[in-house]
Amino acid sequence: KPNTKVTVTILRTDKDGNNKYIDLDIIREEIRLVTVKSDIIEGNIGYIKITSFDELTYDDFKKQLDNLMDKNISGLILDLRNNPGGLLDVCVDIADELLGEGIIVYTQTKDGEKQYEYSNKKHVDIPLVVLVNEGSASASEILAGAIKDHNRGVLIGNKTFGKGIVQRIRQLKDGSGFKLTVSEYFTPKGINIHGIGIEPDIKVDLPDDIEEIGLENLEKDTQLQAAIEIIKQEIK
Repeated sequence: KPNTKVTVTILRTDKDGNNKYIDLDIIREEIRLVTVKSDIIEGNIGYIKITSFDELTYDDFKKQLDNLMDKNISGLILDLRNNPGGLLDVCVDIADELLGEGIIVYTQTKDGEKQYEYSNKKHVDIPLVVLVNEGSASASEILAGAIKDHNRGVLIGNKTFGKGIVQRIRQLKDGSGFKLTVSEYFTPKGINIHGIGIEPDIKVDLPDDIEEIGLENLEKDTQLQAAIEIIKQEIK
């Protein structure tokens, strides 16, 4: 249980082959990865990076978006690069904050049964740029595809991964299970991106030698640099 102590014994062998045992007391905790980070660029450009869509991502996104809006940002850069996806309902909630009224995404089974997800009129109405790359998949592509189809923002980067299917885990009596594909995703304009991906509005490649992307490496992150320039033009 969290906040309980456990003693871990570590075996270390030095360069001479001698073994040494070390006992360490560790306090158990529930560890959650931070999936949303935000900052302000050049005083008036908001930046939000989402690394995945888990149960708490929307709440974190909403808090940080509201915080940026309270600081009177004039434009927003949403970084979805290397985001493998996650929960559909969380992605839909985030899309609802950014889009106007309309379809966010719909799914279709092999029997042709469709299920639609919609956004309402209320949304953040400032210039928007979305960063994507080949690591942007599934829920990331749903969000990026909705923004592109509604002409709500500009997509910059490289073509996305192309995962447009809905899968469910089915558990068996012996405790094992299997993953079953039950339907496909379609963008608001009815485009199935599975195995194809989404082409950005502006293609920008990263330098071959780049090891880190984002604000921490802005001087080499050519995609983020391009996003900043587009936002500046939109603000003017």
